[in-house]
Amino acid sequence: MDRIFELYKQALEIHIQTKTTCSRFHEKSADFYELLFDCFHLISEKRQDLEIDDIMKEEEAWKKMYAILEETKIIIEKMIKEKNSVWMDNLLRWLADKLENEIWHSIAFSWLI
Repeated sequence: MDRIFELYKQALEIHIQTKTTCSRFHEKSADFYELLFDCFHLISEKRQDLEIDDIMKEEEAWKKMYAILEETKIIIEKMIKEKNSVWMDNLLRWLADKLENEIWHSIAFSWLI
């Protein structure tokens, strides 16, 4: 499964890298990386259904997801401090706000368990 996930990431990188150089390929390649994500996601979830892979308890899942969201927000906040164009700065601030909102949701949901 690790290899399928790596191939998905490679396809996504190719898609991103062709945004300004090859609009026809860029548009079509979205289908490719989405298909690869579906392969990884659906096979992984089926493996969970069949109890092939390790399971995670809900409390641990909330804690790990919170940590992932928090780390991503910190990375984006560091990027905001760099000199960016206005549109990049606006995008980063929008993403940081969105992450902050999800962090609060993850905290709230974790209190319910």
